[in-house]
Amino acid sequence: MKKSSVSLGRSVNPATTNVDSLMKQAAAVAEKIVAPKGIEFASFEHRGRTYALSARLVVEVDLLGNRVPPVVVRQK
Repeated sequence: MKKSSVSLGRSVNPATTNVDSLMKQAAAVAEKIVAPKGIEFASFEHRGRTYALSARLVVEVDLLGNRVPPVVVRQK
């Protein structure tokens, strides 16, 4: 993916967090989950023409503490 957009939820306190580092790490983790390394686009055909699909990822980061149980909530 060319670029990810990361936003921080209200639970993240910018005064006590290195915001730049958190945003970079969140984008890196999300990109690993969504697209294999090195994949920038995928091609596909529609009605005899070839198209290229690229994506931008929007990631929202919230502080996890006491928000969800410490178990897997949902599996694939």
